[in-house]
Amino acid sequence: MVAKRLKGGTISYYWGVPSWAKRDGCTLASEALGPEYALAKQRCDEVLNPQFDSWRVGSSMNLALSDRPVVGTFDWLVATYKVLPKYTRRPTKTRKSYDTALRLVSQYRLKDGRRFGAMPIASIQPATADVSSRCRFMMMTVRYFGRS
Repeated sequence: MVAKRLKGGTISYYWGVPSWAKRDGCTLASEALGPEYALAKQRCDEVLNPQFDSWRVGSSMNLALSDRPVVGTFDWLVATYKVLPKYTRRPTKTRKSYDTALRLVSQYRLKDGRRFGAMPIASIQPATADVSSRCRFMMMTVRYFGRS
């Protein structure tokens, strides 16, 4: 994992495949991990480094990335929220209720067949959202959980 200072002065984290591994045929892709150190480190420790180690030793260990939400999507926002004290300090019954609502929002199928949870947060705009009550609920959820 490498930390880089961005133009605005913030620090963002990246994981990269070593050049020697690329030359030797490693098919893993380098990845931007975002500005949160804890989440970046967790992704490196739990997913990226074990995958790289598996490739390096020639193991057929299957560590699918599909069980991890793509950074910047609604699912990623929910996963990020669920590790924050703002969520973990809530009573169990409240967390269960939140989980149910967030799962319904995430699994909602849009008119074009995509899951709402797979949508990039930046592309979710109230003006472009369908006026149905479900989409209004989704937008309220994005606004609420998107706050710090």
